[in-house]
Order: sequence, then structure tokens, then C-alpha cells
Amino acid sequence: MSHFENTAADKSAAGFTYQDFVYVYNLLQLEPEQELGIEVYDDLHKFTCTGLTLIQVKHSIGEGNLTDRDIDLWKTLYNWYMSIDDIPIAKELTLVIYTNKNIGTQEFIRLFLNASKNKEQIYSKTKEILKDLEAKELEKNQTAKAAGKGKPSENPILKYVRVIADADKESIYFILDRLQIQSNQTEIIEKIDRKLKTFAIPEKKIESVRNELTGAVSIHQFNNVLSSHKTVISYDCLRKQIGFDRIIQLAISLTTDFESYYDRLNELDISKLSFKDGVFSKQLVDLGFSKNEIFDHGIEMVLTEQVIEDLKQQGHFSSIEDTRLETQISSAWKDFHGEAHEEPHATETAHVRAAKQCLRSSRRKEYSSGDKKIPTEMGSGKLIKLSNKPSLGWRSDWKEKYKQ
Repeated sequence: MSHFENTAADKSAAGFTYQDFVYVYNLLQLEPEQELGIEVYDDLHKFTCTGLTLIQVKHSIGEGNLTDRDIDLWKTLYNWYMSIDDIPIAKELTLVIYTNKNIGTQEFIRLFLNASKNKEQIYSKTKEILKDLEAKELEKNQTAKAAGKGKPSENPILKYVRVIADADKESIYFILDRLQIQSNQTEIIEKIDRKLKTFAIPEKKIESVRNELTGAVSIHQFNNVLSSHKTVISYDCLRKQIGFDRIIQLAISLTTDFESYYDRLNELDISKLSFKDGVFSKQLVDLGFSKNEIFDHGIEMVLTEQVIEDLKQQGHFSSIEDTRLETQISSAWKDFHGEAHEEPHATETAHVRAAKQCLRSSRRKEYSSGDKKIPTEMGSGKLIKLSNKPSLGWRSDWKEKYKQ
């Protein structure tokens, strides 16, 4: 078993951990032809078409800064040094320490902001830190011996610093040339939520989408553990198998609240509305509709467009979806119109009767946007709007009578 595998195997945690949330956040960065693994070559690894990124995730309770005595820093450098022969060959290799600690102002830690440029200083100061640690260890042992006590436990970071300080320069430079420290200045859940917003997920659905996605990833990981498989998730796996695309679609469609039509119906001020000059009104007058009936159809048109405009402003509906809906309604009307006027009409009464049948059939049909049904009144409202342009009509001779 390689050192990587030993390191990855030495983990136990109940439930979703900070590392898992970092995993989810990085999954959201995936592009086609990329994949992200957890506890395979490192805490996390990311394969792209040109390279490999190994990520060590370090989390500490409470706020704090990285220092030259940070055991996570030294243990990470130690693990990478011990694993050099196990690192997969890649055109580009990046080694990342992802920590919730701040970089701070300590001189030694600041060198890691450009580890490649400062590798000689880091290597030199590591030897100085080793001397200081060993001197303090000697003093501690001498104090214990003078007091008649047993030898105290060694400072746990000494093991790691000693290996790095005594390692060959080329190997340490290999690591430092590729090293980055990413300090998490924002809580990881907040970072996930910010990233989810870039997928056009409405604000009020962010939390539920995040919870559903982390749950889906957790189940995927758990199933891999049960089948003794490592967890490596590709872009396609995330979007299809784990179902992120579907999660997004549901979040967006569930917020497409067409039922708000009825809320607006109760709020509409009809005192200033008039439709007597509308083309749709002229079409309905010629079919014998009353003023009240025509007014009701005008309200359907106005409310439908208001609701759709509100949904667009909220990001829950798009102009493309609006066009698709109108195309769907026009296609249905075309079939009904052709059926109603398939045969020549012997009388004007028969013509009007057929035109009314075309209108009734078009209004009663169920229309939908995506997988969401729209209210019957909104379907009617769209028909009235289209007949007001007019892009359609009810009589067989509607183009000649109503198009200007």
C-alpha cells in the first residue's frame, strides 16, 4: 500500500465533514472532461486534460492564523514528500493546501504566498526552525531529568519538520514549485451558496438545492464505500448520474409560479381598462361576443403578460421560454383552425359557428412550459394576445379582415 493510500485510509468521521463540503464546492467548479476524486491520491484530487491538482483540506475549530508551528502545514509537506513517487504523472501538477485559517503576517508563512519564488528561503528557514525545535526539546528533557521525571513526549511537529529539513533540496523544491495555500476567507457553506447562484437558481431555493446536492453526493460516496470503490466524480457523472442537472431544473421550474395569475386577478384595478379598439375585440365582436365577454378575455391577456413579466424579472422565466410557449399555442391553434374550416361554409352562420369552435378548442387545450402546466386562463390570455397582433384569428378569412 502506497503512502497516499495509508494517509487516505487513516480517516474516520461520522456524517458530512468540512472536507466533504470542500469536495462539493470543487465539484461545482468542474468543467467537461474533468473529474474530482476524494481520498484517492489525497484528500481531494482534480484531473483535467492538462494536469492534476492534489488538495489537502485542513480545518481548525475557531479563528486563527497559520504559523511556523502549525502541525497541519508540516504534516502536509511531509505527506507530499513521502508520496513523490506515488504522484501520477501529469503535464501540470499543482499542490494545494486548503485551510480555514488565515495567512497572517508571520514572515515564514508569508513566504508561502509565492512558494516557488521563495523556495530557497523556505528551505533555509525550515532548517532554522528544526534547530530551534531541537534546542527546546533538549531543554525540556534536561529540565525533566533535573526534576527526576521521565522523558517527556516529543513535540509532534518535530517528526515532520526533521524530515523536510533533512530531505534533499531537489525534492523539496519540486513540492514548493507547485505549492499553493488557499485560505478560506468565507465559510465553505456560504461559498457553495454563492456558486449555486451562478446556475441561475433563485435565492429562496439555494438552501434546499445545496442540501439536496450534498445529500446526493453523500449517497454516491456511501454506495462507493459499500462496493469498495474509490469516489471519483466526473462532470458528466455530477450532472447526470448524481442528478445535479435535474436538481437545478426542478428548483427553477418549482419557482415558475404560474398560479400567481389568480393572486393578480384579485388585485387588478379594472377601472381604467378598455379593450374596445383592440384587434382581438373586433374579432370577437364579429363572432357575436358580448362586451362583458370581450372585457373578460382582455383581462386574461393583460394578467397573463403581467405574470410572465414578473417571472422574467425574478429570473424564473425567460424570453426564450415565452417564445416557445407562444409557438406551442400557435401550433395548436393552427390544427384547430384547419379542422374547423376544413370544408367550405354554406352560410355565414355556419362560418361563425366554426370560428367559435376553433376558439373554444384552442382555449380548452392544456398548455405547459417545460414540465409545468399553465392555468387555462393564461393559455387563453396568450391566444387573445396573439389574435390582437393579429398573428392568428378564428374565422377562415381572418387575415383579410383584420390584418392591416
